[in-house]
Amino acid sequence: MHASPRRACTTAARTRISHFLWVLYEDIGEARLRELVRRPLSGLTVAAFYGCHLTRPPQRYGFVDSRNNVALERLAEILGCRPIDYSGRTECCGFHTAAHDERIAIKLTGQHIQSAKANGAKTMVTPCPLCHTVLDGFQREIEKDMGRKLDMPVLHLPQLVGLALGLSPEELRIDRHMVPFDLGAAIA
Repeated sequence: MHASPRRACTTAARTRISHFLWVLYEDIGEARLRELVRRPLSGLTVAAFYGCHLTRPPQRYGFVDSRNNVALERLAEILGCRPIDYSGRTECCGFHTAAHDERIAIKLTGQHIQSAKANGAKTMVTPCPLCHTVLDGFQREIEKDMGRKLDMPVLHLPQLVGLALGLSPEELRIDRHMVPFDLGAAIA
């Protein structure tokens, strides 16, 4: 059975597509999120890494300047974390260049991780799976390129939220990350 084009358009018009971060803010809301937190991550100093996709186009979210987005930092505070500011938080991770030349992604992302670490971050969080792949998956190559150990755990946004809501690192598959994350330090 095939849907008529008119019906498909009508159905599509009622479909709202949104990112998990905006669902947390727009649909669940700050007050409800605070109620849901079972394990405040009070020992976690976190650097939000937006990447280049989430805040574009800026007019969709009412930002005057997409580089001044603080949604992840506010969410981190709700979850009990202490967010830090650093340069590069809304820049590109270089994922799309990695298929052609990994060195570009390695150089770009190395600068971002180093800036976060220099400003006191113990963990990074990103809402972008592509950024997570580069920040976590390429970190050993980044360290070789920079000639220094970074050892910066990187959580994907749903994992950070899940930890604060009481899920275990095993349930969230954090053990699959390249750079280990210590929950004990996050809830100290």
